[in-house]
Amino acid sequence: MVLTISVVPDFGIPTPFWFFVYIVLALICWHFWHSDKFPNKTKDWLWFVLVSIVLGAIFFGSDMMIGHFYYPDLPVVDAAKKNGGPFGFILTLVVCPGLTIIGLASLARSLLASKSF
Repeated sequence: MVLTISVVPDFGIPTPFWFFVYIVLALICWHFWHSDKFPNKTKDWLWFVLVSIVLGAIFFGSDMMIGHFYYPDLPVVDAAKKNGGPFGFILTLVVCPGLTIIGLASLARSLLASKSF
């Protein structure tokens, strides 16, 4: 999360909100780790991380294209941020870095639990 916070400081998100995000991500991780539906092997978590990054890039590219279509006068990144709706920029942030952070934490936990590092 520290990497995410340092990369996106200009979003104007208040610091207490990041604490809330951390708690939510920690609870989601805990649920993933104790659920039979989610992977428990290091290799599977590595794939989870890679897929979340690829999906995040695809979603962000889509947000930029749609945003540029609706707001052609804005720079593409600003237009992507203005892209609303249920599949807008918020979903992109949930997928990457949200799921990526969960996957990285789970990958680290899996490596430590298997002692295969």
